[in-house]
Parts: sequence; structure tokens; C-alpha cells
Amino acid sequence: AEYLDEVVPTVTADDALAVDLERPQATGSHSVWYRRPVVVFLAALVAVLLIALLPVAFLAGRGADVIDQPMSTTFPPQPLPTTVLTPPEALVQIEASGDDLWAWEDTGNRIWHYAYGQWEELPAIPGDGVAGVASVGGMPWAILDAGVHYLDGGTWHRLDDPVTIPPVWRFAADPSSETLWLSTGESLYRWDGETVTEVDVDPVDDRYPDYTYVGEIAVTSDGTVWAAGLHGYSPMLGVLSSYEPATDTWEAAKPWNDKPVPAGLLAPTSTGGLWVLLEDWDDDESADASHESRALAYRDGDTEQWEVYDEDLPDGRPFAIATDGEGVWLAQGYALAEGSKPMLGLYHFDGLAWTHYLNGIEVLDVAIAPNGTVWYMTDQEPFVLRPLEP
Repeated sequence: AEYLDEVVPTVTADDALAVDLERPQATGSHSVWYRRPVVVFLAALVAVLLIALLPVAFLAGRGADVIDQPMSTTFPPQPLPTTVLTPPEALVQIEASGDDLWAWEDTGNRIWHYAYGQWEELPAIPGDGVAGVASVGGMPWAILDAGVHYLDGGTWHRLDDPVTIPPVWRFAADPSSETLWLSTGESLYRWDGETVTEVDVDPVDDRYPDYTYVGEIAVTSDGTVWAAGLHGYSPMLGVLSSYEPATDTWEAAKPWNDKPVPAGLLAPTSTGGLWVLLEDWDDDESADASHESRALAYRDGDTEQWEVYDEDLPDGRPFAIATDGEGVWLAQGYALAEGSKPMLGLYHFDGLAWTHYLNGIEVLDVAIAPNGTVWYMTDQEPFVLRPLEP
């Protein structure tokens, strides 16, 4: 072992590596240069350093790759699967207004908005007894026993105005402006975004010159306000009439039998048309109109002509009607004739034929979402607001 007697000078790691590489190689296994202790030590040191530094270099390289990649693009939220709405222990009512669909507790103060295939609950509104929700300028408005409220900045505010407004029964938003029309049963009020103005209601039925009634109201896209006396299954004397804000004039509509006709439910279309449920009865007749005395009527917004459909209507009086791009939906939850339970359900009329859904089930309300989904509420526990399955 000759190399054991050699004196190895003290050198740095780099110098030692250079010295060993310059030494002449000896023959025999004991003379191999890479078995010298200093070389083994230096090789081990280099290996340790490589093991410690390689992960750092690798991760640093990955980080650089991420930074160099183009930034991701944010897309609008995609519609989620349609879901039902299950209120706590109460029925809900639904109504489409503008490009929105609203639902609210029948006896409480909870309100929901339908968007992107999901129902989202709005902040709690003070008071109870929500009677309706509408969209005005993209802002939700609600009728309560405590007055009219609007949601702004996540907080509900009461509409306060020098004009004292009696309890509001129904309201409707003008789709062509930010005007809100309010019905109190005997009067009509207009909110133009700044002030509330009472509108004089002129008698439109010569048979009752001293009687005026404004119940159900709707606004077509041309700005015309339509008023009806009946509402749902609680008929009240009052004929279908229209109010033109530009001329401040009232006129009785005569779509059937050339005389003023009591009307109950109104449903304006997105194209300016209007569907109306008519009931041709006199004040000395039974409030429960017979099957033969009812009709659906449609007013074309372009031609201003009426088309009356008085045949093959389902027996009973609908609780609600709603329109889509192809016709009108009826929520049939009240049957008049004995044994007419099969007439209950949800009906669609396209102007030519009727289609019956949910046979024998009391349907209390119906509305159409902006995406075309038909939503309905039935008188079945547990109460669930459901979409109509195609």
C-alpha cells in the first residue's frame, strides 16, 4: 500500500480535484486514483450538494413556466342544473317581471330571485305579507302590508312620498320605462322614479256610471295600462279597461259580444300582446261563472285586434295565467262542476289546441322564467316550487 505513505498536501476542494486528475494512473486495483480517500470525500460532497440543489432548481423552473403562461380568461357564469325551491312551511307565489322571475312566501317576508338556473334568496325584508314583487330598472320592488319597498344596496327601503297611498293590492312595471303602476282596488297610482301621482279613474261601463274598480293590472310594451275587476277565484264587479297615460283617457275594452266584459287575469306578452280571462256575467247572476260564460281573449299588439277563444276551456276558474312565446298557460286549481277533478292541472293553449299536464292536481300558480322554464306551485305538501319537466 504505497499510497498510504504519501503525504497529501492541504488544498481546497477544487485544487484537490485538479491534483488528482493530473496524477498518472497506476496499474492494479490498489493504485486506482478514484479510490483515494480525498476523492471519495469530495465525490460524496458533490453528491450531497446535487441532491440538495436539484429540487430547488426544478421548482424554480416550474414557477417560471407558470408565470410565462398566458393568463386565464373569465367567462360569464354558465346556467346550472334547474333546481326546485322548497320554502320552509308555506306556499309561495311566483311572477315574471321584465327579464326576472320572482317568488315570495304567501304569508311571510321571504323573497327569491331566479337566475342562472338557481333560486337565490334576497335579504330579509321588514314586515310581513308580501303581496307581489316586480322589477323596475333592474331593482326589485315588493308590496307588503307595511307599504311598498325597494331593494337598494342590499337594504330594503320604504317608498315614502307626500301622497298618501292606501294599501296597495297589485302593481305592474312598465317594460318600456322605469314607471311603476300601483292598484289599490279603487284607485290607480303612478311612480315615475321620483314622485307618486294619483290617476283619476273614469267609469267606463255605462251600466254603472258611479262605479269604478281597479283590481288586477298589467302594462303592455306600448305603455298602455290594463285594469280588470276580477282577480283569481274571487270575482268582483269590474270590466276590462285600458288607460293611456299620454292622453290621460280610460276606455272600456269590448273584445266579446260587443259590450264591456268583466275580466280577471291579465298576462302581457313580450311582443306587446295581451292575454285576458273574460267572464261574461251580470251582477244579478251567480258569482261562480259557468263554463259557457268564460273565454280567453288575445289582443295583438300590432293590429290591436282581439281574438276570442270560448270553446273547450277547462271547467273551473284558473288561479293564474302566464304567457310564453307560443301561447298561454293556465294554473287550474278550482273546479266548479261536481266530479270535475280531472279538469284540475296545468294547461297550455297555443291558439289552436289545449295540452293538459298534471292531471287532477290543484295548481295554484304558474310563471315562465326568461330561459323558458315553466314553474308551478301545487296545493300539495310538502310545498315545492317545481319546473315542468319536458
